[in-house]
Amino acid sequence: MKLPELFLSLIALAISFPSLAQTPSSIEAVEYDPASNSWYVSNGSQTILVTNDAGQSWDYFGAAHATHGMEVVGDYLYAINSNLLACYDLASGYTVSTQSVTGAGFLNGMGSHGNTLVISDFGTGRLLKVDISDPMN
Repeated sequence: MKLPELFLSLIALAISFPSLAQTPSSIEAVEYDPASNSWYVSNGSQTILVTNDAGQSWDYFGAAHATHGMEVVGDYLYAINSNLLACYDLASGYTVSTQSVTGAGFLNGMGSHGNTLVISDFGTGRLLKVDISDPMN
């Protein structure tokens, strides 16, 4: 390979590398927000990616993390990151609050009903209920 061809190949690789970082891999959970027509996807590196064009393009959802289930309720995205429950503002991606779930074996999926999150604990075989009427607490 001649030097100019090598140089052009390296530039092409450098340009494509950032886009590889924003492609879903090892997806564990996905959640839809009908208000913004956006999909949130837990990525293999524990980051959360978001798309609002059916996966044509992806962006990081702030510095949010999720290892397992996610749930959109109102203006917030709730996500499980190991045995930590995090609440993120949907508009900004900022962390609103986090809560350690003591005694949990393996938090996995979640759903909601009104102001209550229901989280499955795969490790203990229980369903845990979390009051989310005040996301700051």
